[in-house]
Amino acid sequence: MQGRQNQESSSKNSSLPLSPDIRNSSKISISASEPSTDTSLIKELWLYRTPFEKSKYSCVENFLRGTAQSFAIGFSIKVALSFFHLLIGPEKLSEKPKKLLEIITKTENLKFGSFLGVLTGVLKLTITLLRILRKKDDGINYFLASFLGAYLSLFLLPKQSRAILGLFLLPRAFDCCYNHLANNKKLKRRSWHFVLLFALMNMFTVYNYTSEEYLIPHSIEKFYNMVLCPSENDLIIRKLCSEIARRSLVKRKIIQNMCSQ
Repeated sequence: MQGRQNQESSSKNSSLPLSPDIRNSSKISISASEPSTDTSLIKELWLYRTPFEKSKYSCVENFLRGTAQSFAIGFSIKVALSFFHLLIGPEKLSEKPKKLLEIITKTENLKFGSFLGVLTGVLKLTITLLRILRKKDDGINYFLASFLGAYLSLFLLPKQSRAILGLFLLPRAFDCCYNHLANNKKLKRRSWHFVLLFALMNMFTVYNYTSEEYLIPHSIEKFYNMVLCPSENDLIIRKLCSEIARRSLVKRKIIQNMCSQ
């Protein structure tokens, strides 16, 4: 008898409708057990940090911050220089406020800011990807990232500016390689190393001054002329050497013939 009563009471309880609170709580538990994959994936990517990350930000935030800061620095430098040139320029005072807006929206200033922004962005992004793929943090990552960042960012500048920056960046690359080897104790640091490195850096500018003068800016050419005080014969010989080197590069199809453009 008692068993029948227990069965009847249990069947009655199961047939009773659930209260609204119980229904809502069951819905909440079901919905909570199903995570939103879209938001969680975005959050996971935003907060992702490689084991080699040294900054306090995540990889994505570090990439965005570095790109934006480099663009702002490059753009601000060009705008400041253009503004200073406008102040000391021969224009009338009534015309200078009109040209101030042109300085801010000048394409050259935006390109220089983009040059630094792309350089930093590609550098940070490539280093992060190489750390993930190679699972290492060594000089190869930085070398490949620097090469790719410099190569892609130079396309944002005019051809003449590319040659000038390439002239200065190549010696700087030797300096970075030397400091990397010395800091990792693969090369013992010597005082005369810097003398040799400085001579190597100046060798590139001297070579371009004597053989490829079209690659150096007018300010450097003027400086060397002031220091060396070349005679008329020296200038003629330098022109001949530069023309011989240019024709040799054109013949080998390393550069294009500028006279035909």
